[in-house]
Amino acid sequence: MRHSPILIATAIATLALAAPLAAQTVAGLEDLIGARGSSVDGELSRRGYEPANTIGAANMYWNASKRSCASVLVDQGRVQSIQPASAADCKQSATPQRGNPGFVNNGDSANRVAVAQMPRFCRGAAAEKYAQRPQNISVNPPIPDHGMYSVFGQYPPNGAGTVFICTFTHDGQLVGVDKE
Repeated sequence: MRHSPILIATAIATLALAAPLAAQTVAGLEDLIGARGSSVDGELSRRGYEPANTIGAANMYWNASKRSCASVLVDQGRVQSIQPASAADCKQSATPQRGNPGFVNNGDSANRVAVAQMPRFCRGAAAEKYAQRPQNISVNPPIPDHGMYSVFGQYPPNGAGTVFICTFTHDGQLVGVDKE
């Protein structure tokens, strides 16, 4: 069977254009393209991604265990794209600091966490440090403690398990995640 050179050229051009577009979606999140924007936050959280930043119309989500940032664009109520983004776009460092595995904080104001966000931040740091899924970790509200804040947590979330504590400075910098 002989094919027309135009048909072959069109097929090659289509494949050449489609491959880069498909490669731009974050692996494991392809099924969220077209999903309702109102439900994507919860689904990303179930998959280990937490809101990290907003750049223009895109919301950035950080997955601490994968050390990966995803840029999610919602338009007209539907997810239009989920593309890889840099760690800096999620206000994170590409590599963890040696002195405090499981969390990156360079001491600048961009890495400070509001008191209300400390439990979520603690959950992500503990998930990474202890190789757990964020949904398998429970955390309590922050407790003021001698000019700092303490957030207690445990995994698994119900019953006897491993208890840990996240310590934050008074201005929201994570000091450490340690087992109790």
